Amino acid sequence: MNAERSPHDSRDLRASSGQVGVPRGATARLSSSALNRATGHRIRELRRAAGLTRSALGWPVFDRSAVAAIELGQRAPSISALAYFAQRLELPLHDLVWEIGPDGRVAADRTTVFHHNDPAAPRPNHTEIGVVALVEHRGRLLLELRADCAEWGLLGGGLRLGESFEQALRREVREEAGLELGAVALFGVASDPTMVARYRSGSIARVVTLVCRCRARRAGPLTLSSESTALRWFARDELRTLDLVAPHAPFVAAYAAGRQGPLLQ
Repeated sequence: MNAERSPHDSRDLRASSGQVGVPRGATARLSSSALNRATGHRIRELRRAAGLTRSALGWPVFDRSAVAAIELGQRAPSISALAYFAQRLELPLHDLVWEIGPDGRVAADRTTVFHHNDPAAPRPNHTEIGVVALVEHRGRLLLELRADCAEWGLLGGGLRLGESFEQALRREVREEAGLELGAVALFGVASDPTMVARYRSGSIARVVTLVCRCRARRAGPLTLSSESTALRWFARDELRTLDLVAPHAPFVAAYAAGRQGPLLQ
C-alpha cells in the first residue's frame, strides 16, 4: 500500500483524459466506459464500508442521483469529484484514482487480494459461501476480467438470504453477463481453509465455493457489469496461460485437462 497522502496531493492527479481504472499488480487495457464502471464499483464498495448513503456521500455538493450515476458507471467522475468523495470518505485520493499510461494501460492498488497456503495471510473474520459457474458454449469457457484484482475468474458470487445454490448461480450469471443458463451440474467444491480473501473494506473471509458446470443457452451479446472490465470466451488450450484468481484456478485447470468432476479442494 502506498504511504498516506492528502486527498488533494497533486502527485495523485495523473489520470490522463479523466479515466480511472483497475488494480495495481497487473495491468489491463480498458475502454473508458469499462474504467468508469470499475471506478463506480470501487466508490460504491468504499461508501458502503463507511456506512454512508449516496445522499450522505454527496452532501452538500452532489445530490443522490449524481452519486448513483457515478457508481453505476453512467457518468465519468471528474478529478474534483473524486477528490471530494475521498475527503468525505476520509481516504487518500489514490484510493480512488489510478494511473493511466500513454499506452492506455492502467495500474492501481488491488481492492481484493487472495491468499492460498500463505503463512502470512490475515486471519479471517468470517466465512464467505458462494457459487461460481464454468459456463460453456461450443467448446469455449466464459471468464471475466475482474475489476477488483485484474485477474481472470469464473462468473458467480455469494448466496443471498433465501436462495439455493442454483438460484444464486443463475442470478449471478444473468447479472454479470446477461446470459441465461441451461442445465447445471456440480463440478467441485472449494473448502480449503487456507483460501482467504482480503477486501479493501477490511473484511477478511475464508472462502468456500461451490463450482458448477453449465451451458449458456446462447453466446451473446454479453452484458458487462461493474464487477468486470472484460468478458471473453476461451478455448481450452488458452486457459493454461491466464492469470486466474486463486480460488478458481484449480477448477479451471481441471476443466482444461478434461476432468469431469466432482473435484474436492
